Amino acid sequence: MRQAGQVIILESQEEHFAACKFAEWVRRVSPEIVGAEMIVYSLENGVAGTLDYAIRVAGGKFEVAGREPLALESGLYVVDLKTGRDLDDDAEIQVSAYAVMLSHMFGEVVQGGLLVHLSASTKAGIEGLQTRLVDREQIGKNWADFERIRDIWVRKNSTLKPTVRVLPAMVTLGEVFELRPGITPEKPKAKRVRKPKAKRV
Repeated sequence: MRQAGQVIILESQEEHFAACKFAEWVRRVSPEIVGAEMIVYSLENGVAGTLDYAIRVAGGKFEVAGREPLALESGLYVVDLKTGRDLDDDAEIQVSAYAVMLSHMFGEVVQGGLLVHLSASTKAGIEGLQTRLVDREQIGKNWADFERIRDIWVRKNSTLKPTVRVLPAMVTLGEVFELRPGITPEKPKAKRVRKPKAKRV
């Protein structure tokens, strides 16, 4: 799957099937889309990320979680699409971190995180789709785990610095540039070609 502007190009039958399942999920839940591929951050905690969808739900019970309907309170939610075989604890921690960051940005409570598993083995509800709700209490616990993980990463990578490259504003195929960190690439000098003198007849 690749994206060209606002158009997503599906490159396999599996991707097409996953898109159809999520389209049916949207039809049943009928959410208000607040943001898609949305950058969220918390200046207070120095973290940021990109969530799949931020939505508002009117509330109710929805046939999107297998045999039992999923009960959702009205309010703001984070949706994280998953296509792997299984959902693990990392997925819950990730969607919880997004929920906290979104809450900091909007200044309101996020009701929960919704892990929409597009490769599930469910038959009831939407075949091949399962939705797991991470509620407010779980978000709080997962956020505490996230902060501990972040602190360990920061301690282990305290000397890590990003590589800054200065690149040309325009690149022409066929030209060779030596790209070094922090050094402006120089354009190769054009060779002067002498024109042959015209012969007198």
